[in-house]
Amino acid sequence: MTILSPFVDLDDELTAFLLQFPAVSEGIGERLTPAPLPQAETLPAVTYTDISDIGDHTGPEGRGAYHQLRYQLDSWSASKHEARRVDGKIRVVLDGYRGAMGGRSVVAFRKNTTSIYEPETTLWRVMSDYMIHIEK
Repeated sequence: MTILSPFVDLDDELTAFLLQFPAVSEGIGERLTPAPLPQAETLPAVTYTDISDIGDHTGPEGRGAYHQLRYQLDSWSASKHEARRVDGKIRVVLDGYRGAMGGRSVVAFRKNTTSIYEPETTLWRVMSDYMIHIEK
């Protein structure tokens, strides 16, 4: 039996979870991808980065029953207002979510958000960090 990294599994589950909500998908279509932002991407768009896996803890179900993951979701747009609007749509769905994501039980909450202008791309980026607790 091959055991995949929790990031590999959660990447697809997180994408599918977020895009099922019309408020998110109407704003970005299918443009939710791993970082970096593809060149000449239609905007607005969202990228994600797996920042850390804080542990593989043993629970009643055995080793690997619990992971605490940190993901960064970046909302990109030519305007700060639009990037913040997209970030807000994701926040409404993900911050405080408790329930199923794929075949797993998760609890997700936002830790931090910041907005920056990227002069190299001339785009605004709103970065939000989320802690996602996964139970087997």
